[in-house]
Amino acid sequence: MDLSRRHALALSVVGVLSLLGGGALAGCSRAADAEGEPSADPEQEPASPTQPAELKVFSTFLFDTYIEIKAACDQALLDRLNERLIFFENTFSRTREGSDIFTLNMAGGAPVEVHEETAALISQSLVFSELSGGLFDISIGAVSSLWDFKEGILPDATVLAEAVTHVDYRGIEVNGTTITLADPAARLDLGGIAKGYAADEMVRLLREGGCESALINLGGNVYALGLKPDGTPWSVGVQDPQQPRGTLKAVTAAHDLSVVTSGPYERGFEQDGVFYHHILDPRTGYPVQTDLASATIFSDLSCEGDALTTCCFLMGQTAALKLVRARPGVDALLVDLNGEVLMTDDTIAELR
Repeated sequence: MDLSRRHALALSVVGVLSLLGGGALAGCSRAADAEGEPSADPEQEPASPTQPAELKVFSTFLFDTYIEIKAACDQALLDRLNERLIFFENTFSRTREGSDIFTLNMAGGAPVEVHEETAALISQSLVFSELSGGLFDISIGAVSSLWDFKEGILPDATVLAEAVTHVDYRGIEVNGTTITLADPAARLDLGGIAKGYAADEMVRLLREGGCESALINLGGNVYALGLKPDGTPWSVGVQDPQQPRGTLKAVTAAHDLSVVTSGPYERGFEQDGVFYHHILDPRTGYPVQTDLASATIFSDLSCEGDALTTCCFLMGQTAALKLVRARPGVDALLVDLNGEVLMTDDTIAELR
């Protein structure tokens, strides 16, 4: 990885710094503040070589998160991105009736014909299941469906223990675009990888449409495409997981890079003095007990980064660093429970 690409850090809760100035943008779950950024004018003449192209902004709420795309492209291309995001929401959702995943989960073990994208995403997920020894497992749906992190509902221990017996990625069979779940009670949940897959598709469409400058933010999954319109790198920061929202742990510059951050602090609730977060251990059904406070993965593909952040949490810092170092073109920044930063390369970040 060249220096400019390895100088990327992840958008976590705080995320991308000012696109054209020094102010900080907000994070995954709230609208970004783009103060000082010029607005796009659909009637504007193409920018001259000495005048940077302006960014058009598209935002929506899908995948249970705030999404924002800033791109130097025409409105028709942004509309196409929106269509694809809606397609992915309607296809990959575990709870949306009629989606591929909903249909699979309700099929009682019968084969189900799915979209090509669904089959491709499931196939990629199984690769990471093998890589992690089963710690990354999209059949976690039997367990995750029992948790309600918005309302703070703790599942019944007996019911949860029974659900764990239905978590086993080896029972997922992919034959072209036909998917079969060997266990009729198995349930898929693509929440740990679907946003990454969608982000990669956004990058592909932008490049095919001739866009050379864009920032894609799918709630913690960020891709910096090219440079900013003024020719400088995108500035990206990482939230300090142990400090209030807006406190940066590190900051760096990035272009042509996928950046993914996740941590237990992102979603959870406290009950009887115990904090329950959303990163579930397929071996127990409960939030994983980990020595990490946050994990940042940067790589060529957001899909890979999405899956690897989960793998890192489930494995713990020692195994996580070993895993990432063995993957060409991938780097990591991990923050442990003491606030210490561990990096696969000590040049990837400027710590705050």
